[in-house]
Amino acid sequence: MKYYITDANFNVLSVHPDRESAKAVWDVNWKAGVDVYLEDEENHLKNLEWVRASRERKKKREQYAVSIALKEMEKEYKEIDMLVKKDLERVKPMSFEFEEAAQREAIEDNINEPTEGCDDCLWIIKETDGDVTVCNECLEERNNK
Repeated sequence: MKYYITDANFNVLSVHPDRESAKAVWDVNWKAGVDVYLEDEENHLKNLEWVRASRERKKKREQYAVSIALKEMEKEYKEIDMLVKKDLERVKPMSFEFEEAAQREAIEDNINEPTEGCDDCLWIIKETDGDVTVCNECLEERNNK
């Protein structure tokens, strides 16, 4: 049977064919202040299996924690999406009203612009000192469009 000198993490530091030689190495390390363990082959294999199982349990716990965190994030994102949709629904009518007002303002600005090449528009600007900028014929024509 083999005997193993291991550290606290069950890493093998040395392998010995008999207990006496393993005990001698263990004594030297122990007296030097090194945290070492003496175990036979059967116990060493059991400990290695325990370490593997422990790592698997830890990995599963971490995966579970990640899945819970992802579910929470997904829930928060759904709430944020819902709030954004509500805001968009609330803002859309306002933006349409703003757009219509801007279009009306642009039309009004365009209506008050004198028509290029129209002598009547130039004459009425001079007569009214710029208070009226479009003649009646051009204004009526624009309103009928």
